Amino acid sequence: MYCLAAVPLLLVTSITEWAQPFHEFYHSFSESLTLLRLEEVQTDLRLSTEQNVKMKQVLETLKEKYHKQIRSIHDTSTEEGLKVVNQLQKEIREEGHKLIEKILRYEQYRRYQQISCQQMGFKAFTDGAIQKGLQLTDNQIKKIPVMIEDAKTKKNNLRDMTFNAYEKIDQDTIHSM
Repeated sequence: MYCLAAVPLLLVTSITEWAQPFHEFYHSFSESLTLLRLEEVQTDLRLSTEQNVKMKQVLETLKEKYHKQIRSIHDTSTEEGLKVVNQLQKEIREEGHKLIEKILRYEQYRRYQQISCQQMGFKAFTDGAIQKGLQLTDNQIKKIPVMIEDAKTKKNNLRDMTFNAYEKIDQDTIHSM
């Protein structure tokens, strides 16, 4: 239901056609476990010293598994690579949840899920368990990817407009000197 993370990805050495989708996977995947490394989140969850130690072990285990699997897909084709990445995301998420759920008490795990959802933003609506919990209709579920893509396009356009505005200000400043 929630994205789990590994540590920074250092294994991808070349840019491929699937680098952007892979980066998006890694980014959303990394945020959730990264949360567990934050002192503020640990305090919010009221983790004990023992839980912190166990959590670090789980994160390290997932990191090692993640790196091994990334190495195995490094040379695959774009379509094949995306399939493998999607499967990898699902496997690590499921495994991570099982491991984390064993460490955290029920109320801690629920709070962790809430924080993870908040961190995901509107991308949380792409998660099947969240869709089911919210009792979204098929029509609503079909609209989600379109809405996310639209928001992404608008953000990119805004970023480009802002960059262009800064460039114009710089050029105007240079010309006025």
